Amino acid sequence: MSISILKNRCLIKISGDDAADFLQNIITGDINSVTESDMIYSCLLTPQGAFLHDFFISKTEGGFFVECERGLKDDLLKRLKIFKLRSKVEIEDLFDEYNVYASDNTYDDAPCFIDPRLPEMGYRFYSKDILAEDEKEYQDRRIDLGVPDVAYDIDISKDVLANVNLDLLNSVSFDKGCYIGQEVTNRIKNKGKVKRRLLIVTGKDLKIGRALYNKDHDQLGVITSVNSLKNKGLSVLKLDEIPDKLIVYSDGKTELSVLFPNYIK
Repeated sequence: MSISILKNRCLIKISGDDAADFLQNIITGDINSVTESDMIYSCLLTPQGAFLHDFFISKTEGGFFVECERGLKDDLLKRLKIFKLRSKVEIEDLFDEYNVYASDNTYDDAPCFIDPRLPEMGYRFYSKDILAEDEKEYQDRRIDLGVPDVAYDIDISKDVLANVNLDLLNSVSFDKGCYIGQEVTNRIKNKGKVKRRLLIVTGKDLKIGRALYNKDHDQLGVITSVNSLKNKGLSVLKLDEIPDKLIVYSDGKTELSVLFPNYIK
């Protein structure tokens, strides 16, 4: 079994009598879908519907684990404490107590949850130090599947969920009640007019930050993630500006192919 340690992810615990209601009122997902065996993937948005944080939520004794981006943890904790008001909620930083792992199979010594974004992403679990590889295999898998990572692919406070395909990766419950940013998120879904999507770029010697162009040398976007072989990456591109035959150019001349992730119908 392959196990990767995800050093850019960490845990927060939310507990108390009002923990479920507290989360339900602010996140894009449905906390009622969290069970002993199923986690959810969800986001926190601005009132204007722009992305702020993503997290995986699972049950633990007395409350919920919230797995978030390590570099954004302090900002998330600050926002959660502001939203807390008089709710009977305890918010704990578990940064030093658990590591976050991803695997291609279940791990016997910790509760494992299948990744709610795509089953092909494997399993996630939390534990102390165990023997694990770095996250190269995990990152290669997510790039191959066209799954964004907030550390690389998402423009915080600017991208709406549809720009980076999170609306297609089970981050939103369109049946639950109100949450922050719901109006804009629902409007985009109901109108069905998504202008940008995170797409897969293939070629040779790809580099993060490399600009992509059309034949008229208009810049379409930049590569935000690249796999270990440097032959596949991700980029947010305007759908109406992708050239014929899904070909774009880097440095104005080198042809690269653009693919839609399989989960985009």
